[in-house]
Amino acid sequence: MAFLHAMGAFGFFGFMAAWYLCVIVHEAGHALAALACGLKIIAIEIGPIKLRRRELDTERFPFKLKWEWSRPYGGITRMRFPRVALSRPTLRYLLMVCGGPSASLLLFLLAMLLATRTSGFASLAFLFVAVTSSVVVGATLFPTRGKRFDSDGRRILDLVFIPSLREWHVEKVLYVERLACFKTAFRSGDMPGASEQLERMRKACRTPKDKVLLDIVNHLQEHLISGESVDDCQWSPQAAEAK
Repeated sequence: MAFLHAMGAFGFFGFMAAWYLCVIVHEAGHALAALACGLKIIAIEIGPIKLRRRELDTERFPFKLKWEWSRPYGGITRMRFPRVALSRPTLRYLLMVCGGPSASLLLFLLAMLLATRTSGFASLAFLFVAVTSSVVVGATLFPTRGKRFDSDGRRILDLVFIPSLREWHVEKVLYVERLACFKTAFRSGDMPGASEQLERMRKACRTPKDKVLLDIVNHLQEHLISGESVDDCQWSPQAAEAK
């Protein structure tokens, strides 16, 4: 802070510009890796800018823009598995998680290269971007568990080395598709298939913050027992991923 104070407003705005550039590149890495793996992006958040997919893809632009200042400095990419991409979900999810840190690392290497090939203000600016990107790499790869989201490093460790947590991470992402499969099986009279989907959905409910997902499973279980229609149970991908 003393460094920024000494540089004045120019230093502050320069730091913020470099920070948001690094966040954009990081989230773009997640998004591009998700698309390459056949996943469907439902939300991208860059600081206060939130792009969330509309409930219906009938609009020319399928995302709606929203300003929200609850997390003004970070970034999040939310996605889900279309049913056509249900094969090898663990590998697909792992590659998506690795996409963000990989993009940040590439930005660091590129900025360092440009810093050595230029001079004066340009060299200082590229060096500033490189240092900021290295901070993003270190912060996202540090294995921490947050109140709402785990860091990329924590998820990578879980997916690679801890089978029970690997299944939990993947089943949370698959929750929306499991719900759709449950409704299809239920309406066609395939009660064993519907019951199997419920059991898979329960595996997504491991922590107290997953209680809302478990409530949906219990609600559907009541429909399975009573045989009543499940059409009154509405649950959007955005709501499931936001919890």
